Amino acid sequence: MGESRTDPALNIFEISGLAWASTVHKAAEVLANEADGDLSAYRESAQAEASRQLDAEDPQAMEAELRRAGIVDGQGAITRQWVLAVWIAASAPVKAAAVVQTQELSVHTEIGLAGGRGVGITYYRRIRHGVDGVAVTEVRNAVEVSFFREEDAWAAIRRHLPAAAERLAAPDTVIEETGPVATHAFHLEVSAAVPAADQGHHSGHLSRDAWALAERSYSIADLSREFAWRVLGAREYLASAAEKAA
Repeated sequence: MGESRTDPALNIFEISGLAWASTVHKAAEVLANEADGDLSAYRESAQAEASRQLDAEDPQAMEAELRRAGIVDGQGAITRQWVLAVWIAASAPVKAAAVVQTQELSVHTEIGLAGGRGVGITYYRRIRHGVDGVAVTEVRNAVEVSFFREEDAWAAIRRHLPAAAERLAAPDTVIEETGPVATHAFHLEVSAAVPAADQGHHSGHLSRDAWALAERSYSIADLSREFAWRVLGAREYLASAAEKAA
């Protein structure tokens, strides 16, 4: 872990879940006295809770992992690049969340977009489908952190989808589990939020859809366009809110 892996559009680091939780904690300390630096909600998210449920590791080993990944310097202080990464993941004005599910695996990717930059956080869960719904059986002790240009945001989600798929369900259909024909369920949510000072006048923007996918001859490009339109809608919402506030 702690190594960067090459991707045409992404710069990906894989670290342990506990190392990511430590990274968020260190960034929160740096941002505590800055505007829009409150990460409390993010630290209490489902993802952070999943990391806390993992078995504790040797603190010295975790610090060594953070140094190998370039997250902290020789004195153990978090680098500015990673403070910015955590801020974008937690507080970016435009966010996307995608879940790709099979019968046994659920891959969650959370994306933040700000200032032409994007940060994606991906984590994995083993799941079991039953009469009462989907149950998590294992949380993998690994988090993938991807850095990319904003225009390459779809690449952070696309890598977890089958290379070719046929869409079986229309948008707005809620899919509880993959059926006998579908091999993947794909859930997508795109949201936008105005600055905290203006939130009393704007409720925020949210677009949420779900699809069942079968590995056939259907081009994945259709889902790419769905994503692009939703991000555009989020951007238009922010532009309209800014115009009304001016």
